[in-house]
Amino acid sequence: MQQRLAFLLLIGLVPEISLGLSVYVSVQNQVCSTPGSCYAQVSGGVPPYTFEWSSGPTTQGINGLGAGVYSVTVTDANLDQATANGTVIVVDHTDQWT
Repeated sequence: MQQRLAFLLLIGLVPEISLGLSVYVSVQNQVCSTPGSCYAQVSGGVPPYTFEWSSGPTTQGINGLGAGVYSVTVTDANLDQATANGTVIVVDHTDQWT
């Protein structure tokens, strides 16, 4: 009985194996007066993930952005981290109508 109990306890101690954590930032540029946005796409690692953007928010995506570089650091349940940047640019189409 003790051997069986020890075996069952060891099964629960096996660490979760994961692929390396990585993050990619997809960007929607600012078009004329419509603000831009960035979204962190995560792969690998162990959920749940936390997000920390250079501009302050802790959500997976941010919006209402002007032109600039936005960095996000993602942390997984194993405390592994990955960082990526997205650059929002202003696309001005007003010159096409004149």
